[in-house]
Amino acid sequence: MGDKVQYNLGATIRAYRKNNRYTQIELAKKIGVSQAMISQIEKGIMPSEEIQNKIAKFLDIPVSRFKKKLSYGRNEKNTPNLYLKTL
Repeated sequence: MGDKVQYNLGATIRAYRKNNRYTQIELAKKIGVSQAMISQIEKGIMPSEEIQNKIAKFLDIPVSRFKKKLSYGRNEKNTPNLYLKTL
């Protein structure tokens, strides 16, 4: 079975946050929102352009990276994996 590929802003933000080893709380404090807001964004709520810009600046990436393809696959232990795919 092939990997499932989709565009998802919240999942992309989560992947970058986790790749940089930040918690939701750390990200929230750095950009001035609540941890609950970060959780909602990662679950699919569309943040304002201002918040997208703050997240991108904190993660040191261009906002355009939020539109990268994400691949969902399985690792060697057959557990779900989320990784960023280069366009």
